[in-house]
Amino acid sequence: MLSNLLAELAAGSGIDLVALVDASGFATESSPQEGDAEGLAANIHALSEQVSSKENAATLTIIAERGYILAIPLTKGHFLAIQAIDSASLGKLRNTAQQYAERISALLNT
Repeated sequence: MLSNLLAELAAGSGIDLVALVDASGFATESSPQEGDAEGLAANIHALSEQVSSKENAATLTIIAERGYILAIPLTKGHFLAIQAIDSASLGKLRNTAQQYAERISALLNT
């Protein structure tokens, strides 16, 4: 079920890679499989430790030259990491990501 949700999200317009990052900073699931999920996970983990505590986790949005990286906090210290192209609609991307984050968090709690 979790891999299906990530695949659905990854199929969205402008999305290159989606990964579930565990509390230790490793990608436990990703879609598509050929992306650099571990590199994305390591970056998300390092950034999340720098800007927020686990009690005050916030969505991180990185705007880079070639696209966006989003890190949405989930339950149990996990993050939903998304890498998208620069022409993707950031507002739509953040909204969609939040909807999937809620569904993924519910699965992690079961």
